[in-house]
Amino acid sequence: MNDTVKDLLIIGNSSVGKTSFLFRYCDDSFTSAFVSTVGIDFKVKTVFRGDKRVKLQIWVSSFPLNFPNIVLSFPSETEVISVRSECGY
Repeated sequence: MNDTVKDLLIIGNSSVGKTSFLFRYCDDSFTSAFVSTVGIDFKVKTVFRGDKRVKLQIWVSSFPLNFPNIVLSFPSETEVISVRSECGY
């Protein structure tokens, strides 16, 4: 079975939960302690869509939104998700 690979880049303001989402979604883990991301966090999550296996390569950037070069440095096929405010649980 061939994997389809999708790159996702999550960007957004500081302290909105980008890395918390990454760990919750990929590892099913959560910590309430705030640890600031320095640079880039990266995880891989494999999901299934019908009979296809999709490998999600998820990147979380700590760079501010006014740093457009970070987005431009990823391949053009990369999906960008922008998080603007905290989504509390």
